[in-house]
Amino acid sequence: MKKKITLGIESSLIESIKSKETFQLPIMEKDGENILKSESQKASERLLEKLAISETISDFEMKAIIQDHVKNKYA
Repeated sequence: MKKKITLGIESSLIESIKSKETFQLPIMEKDGENILKSESQKASERLLEKLAISETISDFEMKAIIQDHVKNKYA
């Protein structure tokens, strides 16, 4: 079931949008950082940080790790 939601918006905001001026909502941004982040965004940031500091391994080592994992999982 869908419901309509009516929002009250100030006329100055509408005029700035019509004139294509850029604007920022203070709720969404603070000093260039997004305050409201989803769990998946937080998880991806943590993963990128871990990958940045982790060591690289060769393809042969990766293949061996995957084979061991598959053996243990399906054995």
